[in-house]
Amino acid sequence: MGWAMGAPGDKAPLSGSATIRKPKESYGAIARGTRQMFMDLVAERKPDLVVWEAPWSIEAWFADCKRKGRPQNGMSVIIGNAIALHLMGLCDARDIPWQEVHRQTVMKHFIGTARPGGREEGKKAVLQRCHQLRYLPDLCKDDDRGDALANWDMACALWGGRIDKELILHDQGKMRFQGDD
Repeated sequence: MGWAMGAPGDKAPLSGSATIRKPKESYGAIARGTRQMFMDLVAERKPDLVVWEAPWSIEAWFADCKRKGRPQNGMSVIIGNAIALHLMGLCDARDIPWQEVHRQTVMKHFIGTARPGGREEGKKAVLQRCHQLRYLPDLCKDDDRGDALANWDMACALWGGRIDKELILHDQGKMRFQGDD
């Protein structure tokens, strides 16, 4: 599970990823791992906002199964929703505001398209954009960390009032806002 934290004006926020469940551990380990990661991250400073990727709804998952003509792993939907519920409870218990963001909205914001192809193409495009913005070291290939940074970037734009003076557009070079001297 990836994480990113920092103020909206930060050029490169702190970020990383953690394994919240080891192979062969029970699903209960996911809740324990999520809680531990959350507690470690908020131990020094209470965040102004916590943002995470919204899990698939059961309706969307079912529609995807029908579209593909075969059942998909239903446990992933249950786990995603359980993690989101757990994070809501952790935030509410500490009076920390929270928001869910939808993957397609984040992708449109961060890489310029909501559906860049398959899952792997999307992960690759997010990592490429993170490297372009210098959010990640050049050799970092951690796609969970990249996804967290994309969520952070969108959260800063939506709720942090961050408007960059210089934008690096998707394969189009640099652009400056009018009136910036």
